[in-house]
Amino acid sequence: MTRLDEAAGPVDRFDAARLTLQAHRNTGGCLHCRPEGCEQLRWAVEELSQHPGGRPLLAQARIPLSGTHPCSSEEGRSW
Repeated sequence: MTRLDEAAGPVDRFDAARLTLQAHRNTGGCLHCRPEGCEQLRWAVEELSQHPGGRPLLAQARIPLSGTHPCSSEEGRSW
């Protein structure tokens, strides 16, 4: 946890992205999800794709590292 006046560091962003991905895999969405996609999941995918430890998580979720991410529409979700 960081104090409110501290910037989130790389570990905080990675953990938040990991938890976001996990929540979407477990429940199929979050409070930020809309019919046109989820900005929170889009951010998490982008964050995880930039981190070597996040790439295996994306592979497990069957989300490609490049190209169109499945968070832009319901039909692209495989989980």
